[in-house]
Amino acid sequence: MSVKDEIRTILSDNELDKLVELASREKSTIRQLTSFLYNEDELLRWRAAEGFGAIARDPHILSVEKLQTIISRLTLNLEARSGGNAWGSMEAVGAIIAARSYQLENQIPKLFSFIHDARLWKGLLWSVRRIGEQNPSLLQNRLHLVIGLLRNPSNTTRGHAAWALGVIGDGDAIEILESLQKDKHDIRIYDKGELLDITVGELAKRSLDEIRTSPQHFKPQSLGKKPLRAQGQTRAGKRTTTPRRRPS
Repeated sequence: MSVKDEIRTILSDNELDKLVELASREKSTIRQLTSFLYNEDELLRWRAAEGFGAIARDPHILSVEKLQTIISRLTLNLEARSGGNAWGSMEAVGAIIAARSYQLENQIPKLFSFIHDARLWKGLLWSVRRIGEQNPSLLQNRLHLVIGLLRNPSNTTRGHAAWALGVIGDGDAIEILESLQKDKHDIRIYDKGELLDITVGELAKRSLDEIRTSPQHFKPQSLGKKPLRAQGQTRAGKRTTTPRRRPS
């Protein structure tokens, strides 16, 4: 059986531990796995992307330098294929960074360099979710970008943004997530090796539960509370004045 056929079987059976073993003995595994990122089968594409993360977790197979090279090649694919045709490249980059976030933090800006391409938002937000599950602090300075997508007209974008916020969100996302709980639009997400049909509202509720039960990841003082008034500001929104002191 060829390496490519082995990979196809592994992905079909969702046995990524076997993919890691294959990569440890066959140097062509990464190259062959890359071709599955553009497969017509959606589930195989997702599992191939996740497979990059599984292999990346083993430092004996891929060094940080090699992972950086793979990320560079995948992001070049995104640019060359004009985003919409690159399919699983964004997701593979996210899976790799999530697998070794403590060493690949400097690669996160490459993900967000595509924030202006709406065709890549699903993959970007899925990547945010994966990285946030491992190290949410790495994404705090980009939290506003994710929150901004909660109002997007695309159901898929709103849903994935809501899902991502479950692991990186704070009190600033609470109000919008609460309003999204009534959103009955169905979307499809990839999680734990399977495709799942779920409503935007259900994802928003899940994320709210995650934020409220995991305060160690966020800003406890802001959860569900109104912003504090600026010093010297009254309840009516008027600023108080400090009496002038007479010259001595």
